[in-house]
Amino acid sequence: MAREQHSSPDPEPHTAAHVETLWSPWRVTSLFLVVSLIWILGTDWLVQTSLGDTRLAGEIQTWKGLAWVALLAFLIYIQLSRTRELQRRLYDEIRQQQALLETRVQERTTRLLESREQLRMLTRRLDRLAEVERKSISRELHDQMGSDLTSLKIDLQAIGKAIPANDEEGAERVRTALALVDSMYLSFRQIATRLRPSVLDDCGLAAGIEWLANEFEKRADCNCIIEVADIAVPPDELRDTALFRICQESLTNVLKHARAVNVIVSLATKEDQIELVVEDDGTGDHSDPDTSQHRIGVVGMQERAFAVGGETTVESGANGGTRVRVVVPYDSATPSER
Repeated sequence: MAREQHSSPDPEPHTAAHVETLWSPWRVTSLFLVVSLIWILGTDWLVQTSLGDTRLAGEIQTWKGLAWVALLAFLIYIQLSRTRELQRRLYDEIRQQQALLETRVQERTTRLLESREQLRMLTRRLDRLAEVERKSISRELHDQMGSDLTSLKIDLQAIGKAIPANDEEGAERVRTALALVDSMYLSFRQIATRLRPSVLDDCGLAAGIEWLANEFEKRADCNCIIEVADIAVPPDELRDTALFRICQESLTNVLKHARAVNVIVSLATKEDQIELVVEDDGTGDHSDPDTSQHRIGVVGMQERAFAVGGETTVESGANGGTRVRVVVPYDSATPSER
């Protein structure tokens, strides 16, 4: 049976770490002390045995001391050189790691910004589609359902006229049906108005903001001060819709969270920008369970303003409440389009 032969592994090569360990400072110092001791004792014995106490022996001792000092300086120079080399290598490695880290951070930051921009584009597209759907549904309710309810009301009125005068029960049913039709018509108009107020498309941004403030004052138990100036700029559907929805969201937050007594809604132009301000004197306390929804609403307002090249700031008001300020340019181009 043949004996299996095992090849001995090659000795592990000396790496830089092994060399550094071999020539560590304490080993070099110990070696220098041993060599110095041998040098001093050996030369002293050699001089004493060969020359004795002569002048030449003294000179040799002097030169021996100088040689020892020179050797010491040489060893110190070597050690300092090695230390500088190690420092340089360590510094280069740190710079490489730092450059690599900065590259990775830059790549991840770029990907994060790209993802954020994609999310913003998607949000803008969803908002536009939602506005288109709201407008379509609102017109459908206003036109089709309004027409159908009007026809139904005319038919019921005709039936009421055809009922004999002594049929009180039939006449009462017709009157009840007519009242129900009127109530349905009013409900459909309110739903259509909430989806897409016709005043925004028919009369412009200023009239739309004023209508919002008036509707808010009817529903809220507070005083609403309206300061809406004439906006002498061409209508822009994206810009006007964004400002209208931001004002609507701000007033909704006031109604739900602020417990305000007075609310100021102002709309004005400054240079080439439109400024919308909604300020209240409420508590500003959002510690209720709807806090997360409130924050989402604030983020939504900021994104709507950003989508038309503007910005939204939410800060403490002069009277202790909350002040929402929106500034957008006349042109509704997004920052990426500018």
